[in-house]
Amino acid sequence: MYSYWQNSIYYFSGSYFTSKSKFFHSQPRAKFARIDFKLICEKFNCSFECSPGFILHKSNCILCPPGTYSSNNQCLQCKKGYFNPLPGASSIMQCYPCPEGSFNNKEGSSLCKICPIGYICYAGCFDPKLLQKKLGQIMEIPSQSILKDNNKNIRNNIFLLAYIIPIIVSIVFFTKDKLKIIIIKIDLYPDCHNYRNGEKILSQKNALGAAFTLILYFTFAYMGGKMIFSYFIENEYKEYSLVTLDIVNHLYKDFKADFDIYISVQNYADQCTNNINLTESSNFTKCSPNIFESLNALKRQKTSINCMILKDHSCAVKFSCIGCTVDTSSSITLKFNGNFSYGSGFFVNFTSKSYVINSNQRTFSEIYPKSNHVFTGSQPSIFNFLLTPSLFITPIDSHLSILAGYHSKEISLPIEGSQKNVMDFFSSNQLQVKIVLEKDIHGFVTEIHKYQNYNSLLAALFGTFTGLMSFMGFSLRVTEKLARVKIFKNKIKPFKKIVGLRRHFTDILEGVEEGYENIVSSNGLISTENERY
Repeated sequence: MYSYWQNSIYYFSGSYFTSKSKFFHSQPRAKFARIDFKLICEKFNCSFECSPGFILHKSNCILCPPGTYSSNNQCLQCKKGYFNPLPGASSIMQCYPCPEGSFNNKEGSSLCKICPIGYICYAGCFDPKLLQKKLGQIMEIPSQSILKDNNKNIRNNIFLLAYIIPIIVSIVFFTKDKLKIIIIKIDLYPDCHNYRNGEKILSQKNALGAAFTLILYFTFAYMGGKMIFSYFIENEYKEYSLVTLDIVNHLYKDFKADFDIYISVQNYADQCTNNINLTESSNFTKCSPNIFESLNALKRQKTSINCMILKDHSCAVKFSCIGCTVDTSSSITLKFNGNFSYGSGFFVNFTSKSYVINSNQRTFSEIYPKSNHVFTGSQPSIFNFLLTPSLFITPIDSHLSILAGYHSKEISLPIEGSQKNVMDFFSSNQLQVKIVLEKDIHGFVTEIHKYQNYNSLLAALFGTFTGLMSFMGFSLRVTEKLARVKIFKNKIKPFKKIVGLRRHFTDILEGVEEGYENIVSSNGLISTENERY
């Protein structure tokens, strides 16, 4: 029986000793001996190793301070989110996760900070989260249409571009006299020019009428093209129905579809990916050998599992299943078998193609352990999802095209698995999460039907053309009337100016005449007075 501490071994050196008295022939002897390796190696020039919790520095054993632990003759710091309040720790297992309601954002800390007001801190937290912020949403993908509707804006832009370019080219042609003469001949409104009430209609063609005719043609080509395209491509209606599973199997034998499951283990302490030195990643890579899946009653063509380390030290696992058929009760179990396999919460996101809502449908669920506890142990945390088969049937040429997917929803609250207190990590740990997939007894069927009547298409095109032609004729008359008024006003202005000048000169001449008469009259008076004398 001995103990090794710092650089010495302490052992029990005796059990009993004989007494001189025959009545008390034996008594316990509490005596310990000590072997100092430092003194021995100084004498015999040898080397020694310090006891766990110490490191050797210049022939002295130095105790590792709080917040660290000894490993390979080094005092290594505890990671963020963990703390060690005592000196002389000999294993990373003595770095404990911060209890719920506290956090630690520094390495090598001996205590944890209180979580700020308005934030939430789970066990092992190093970055407090806002209460309003939903954790694990980084695993979600924005909803996108999985059918052809998301190309509608592109088609509209192409039609608009095909409408604007010819107009610009026509404007360039109007700037050249030779081409202008040719274009004038296409004027469809020869009877609408210079129309006045009470006068004869003069049939003539001009450049303005040709311009409106071109606008008519281009507008009709734009609107007619969209009508024809919509008639052959988008002229359809959808019919939704909820049917029994037997009908679904009759329409689509050996029903199978693809889906993805994202599992995020919060504050995961063990190795997540196969790259040991990787502390954060932005893409899914190969998982650690300690992480593997177990499937039950799940028919599939192909499955894959990949992992990614998130910014908050969470381990995100992506399970992909291609061509999978879910039975009445199928299950997927993920096992984490590292020495530090524990987490402060699970986030599960089931993603599949649902042709009922025409998008990638996602069902999200989460679970947390009790206060100051983390998930670890042999009992898995269980998530239950109900999958309803969904079919999308559309006619293509002479046959039907069938697309299959799953519409998912959570049917019950998650069930908590094995848990341990944050201060109880002195044995190897195991972490498990189980995803139970139940198949619904009904299925969704979406059928596309096309309604095509060529008579209605021709009538719509004819009505569009005649309506546009009348509208352009009315616009042409209004434009020419405004142009005549402007020309008339331009003619009136010079006339008024001439009249004003004439009046001005008349006033000047009248003033000169009056002055001359005054001068003449005054000269006559002077001459008469001179004759008197």
